Amino acid sequence: MQVGRCLFCVGLLIRYGNSLLTSCNDKNVYVTSSLSMLKKYLPVEDFFVKVRALQALGFVLIARPEYMLEKDIGKMLEATFSSSSDAHLKMQALQNMYEYLLDAESQMGPDKTSNDVVNYSVEGGQSLPVAAGAGDANICGGIVQLYWDNILARCLDVNEHVRQSALKDCVEVVLRQGLVHPITCVPYLVALETDPQELNSKLAHQLLMNMNEYPAFFESSLGDGLHMSFLFIQSTSICSPGNSNPKVQIKVPGNMKGKSDGGGFAYARLGVSRIYKLIRANRVSRNKFMSSIVRKFDNPSWNHSVIPFLMYCTEILALLPFTSPDEPLYLIYAINRVIQVRAGTLEANMKAISLCFSHTDIHKIHHENGIVEQEPASQPVSNYTTLMDVNGAAKLDPAGQPHADHATSMNSKTHMTCLDSCDISKDDLQKVQADCLAAMALQLLIKLKRRLKFVYGLNDAWCQQLKTGEVLTRQNIPF
Repeated sequence: MQVGRCLFCVGLLIRYGNSLLTSCNDKNVYVTSSLSMLKKYLPVEDFFVKVRALQALGFVLIARPEYMLEKDIGKMLEATFSSSSDAHLKMQALQNMYEYLLDAESQMGPDKTSNDVVNYSVEGGQSLPVAAGAGDANICGGIVQLYWDNILARCLDVNEHVRQSALKDCVEVVLRQGLVHPITCVPYLVALETDPQELNSKLAHQLLMNMNEYPAFFESSLGDGLHMSFLFIQSTSICSPGNSNPKVQIKVPGNMKGKSDGGGFAYARLGVSRIYKLIRANRVSRNKFMSSIVRKFDNPSWNHSVIPFLMYCTEILALLPFTSPDEPLYLIYAINRVIQVRAGTLEANMKAISLCFSHTDIHKIHHENGIVEQEPASQPVSNYTTLMDVNGAAKLDPAGQPHADHATSMNSKTHMTCLDSCDISKDDLQKVQADCLAAMALQLLIKLKRRLKFVYGLNDAWCQQLKTGEVLTRQNIPF
């Protein structure tokens, strides 16, 4: 306890006695020795001492911010910002950055007198007097940009208090001071729109409203923000030890069952709806927003969460608060454009794959048993025909196959099992997996298109003779 208090006092003395230290001949000796001492106490096991050492380090860095640009100090600060660090350490690191930003902002204020002068040493032993605020603005911007990615990462921390501190104490102040380009934090703010904590979601929405004055870069980042919101919900779905409120648990459609649980998706739907209402008045903006999401279905790359993410995007698009007929009609147009470009080539590839596998099976059966069975050859083509039905009218043959709501996950498992049992090269296997993934993505788009036409009562004739300004009626049917 006494060690922690001593460290705290050392930090305060350097912070508020910096003007006296600068007048001494050995002004850097005291600061350097104090930093060395604080570095020794940061790795100790006593948690109270560790937090006090980090707090004292923050006081020293406020007085001498140039030390934050050094590599050893940077590694220590990045370690405290990391996701594996304790929540209290992350909170203290964010508090240190917040106090430094306020201190730098006060020095850049217009009411600062000209008597406050900082002497910066240059080559030859000479000193260059710089008015307070003139040089600090440049170093402050460089420091913020150096640690900006770490600060943004804490905005999506599993701990709600860390998220609030990063957003309210750091991001809001940095944007107010204009130290970074606002486009860098748009995806994170979009993800925070889905935060279960109302304070965080409201503040994120307010910051996005301020950025809506610059639609050029605002619209281009909304699609990336949707993906980040999915990752945010996925990360907070598991109740981690760093979460101070274990009652707040969020679930996502990550189980490949085609169904999303209510908790997390409800916040995501509300957050994305608020964003869409923010840009709905501008027709160009809302069309770009929908197109950016639909493009994620075009030629997706395989990873462990791509199918749950595409299902998440499908449900988000299906539940957007449309009010005019041209909104769902444009979404259908964007879907048709992707299907028309991808369906033909994909159908040819899948038929070739099915034919190749059927010949392989027939040859193997004939070689081993002397009996040729033709039934397995037609099954993959039948499955694919159902998958690529653009109008969604066809159904699977009555052989115990799953229907539309389970087809995506079942088809993926069936294809992967078949590929594992076949003798196929690694390159061909990757091509088959890419085609299967593209087919599942198009299947989701087809299902979304059918739902839009059914819920909003849209037919082909109305799609061809669109009249703007008409009132759109919607049936309240669960997706």
